[in-house]
Amino acid sequence: MRIILFAFLGILFSIPQYGQGPHPKQDEYGKWGLVSEDGISLTEHIYDKMQVAGPYFLVESWFSWGVLDQEGQEIVKPKYSEIRVSGPDMFIVKYLLTYGVLDQHGQVVMETESEAIDHIRSDGAILAKQEGQWSYFLDNQRLVDEPIFEQYARMPMFSSCPSCSREKAEHKATMDMLTYIYTHIKYPGDARENGIEGTVVVSFIVNKSGQISEPEVVYSLSDDCDEEALRVILSMPNWVPGEIDGKPVSCRFKLPIKYKLQ
Repeated sequence: MRIILFAFLGILFSIPQYGQGPHPKQDEYGKWGLVSEDGISLTEHIYDKMQVAGPYFLVESWFSWGVLDQEGQEIVKPKYSEIRVSGPDMFIVKYLLTYGVLDQHGQVVMETESEAIDHIRSDGAILAKQEGQWSYFLDNQRLVDEPIFEQYARMPMFSSCPSCSREKAEHKATMDMLTYIYTHIKYPGDARENGIEGTVVVSFIVNKSGQISEPEVVYSLSDDCDEEALRVILSMPNWVPGEIDGKPVSCRFKLPIKYKLQ
């Protein structure tokens, strides 16, 4: 059996992967509900959309999103224009034009007052943008004075090509990064034996010197796949840092790594 691993950049779209356990099911009227592994309805078919998000189910009703648990209970009632799982069982939510954070019980951790929220670390620190500045917040207290940029005049790149145009340099850097990952990553034995496939998304900071720091798994697949993805990220050589107005700045970068058996 041939093993293929690859990484890709860009926006990740939610792709349902149904197996054992509760899963979404659409009725003849186009409405969604949650059913058990045996096909027993756990909820009424009242939702317009339903997506799997780790151990949770994101549901949409009348253009508002909420969250169900494995038993079909509404942890978060449909209210938000956007919602996603991040960090240690927390939800990043958007209400009108601002963002906040809820815990796994639907309780408010950070009010919806931030301009944007990127992710939540394993220690609960939230990377949020307030008053135009990206910083980590813990218990609503700012932890980092120096801004961490997510949008920049030039993104960090894995490698450089001084003689190339910007477009060609970015393409070469992407290809170099994919080659590095492909040649250094190893499919974990337990994951291979158990037929585990899917995507790990790692978020990390490329600092002003191009060094990688604070890697965090923001979308988990399995413990061994997560650990291998982190190992490869931390083994990378220094990157070309991002720049604003020609000056290097610390930037956050997200890298999805897909494991696939073939």
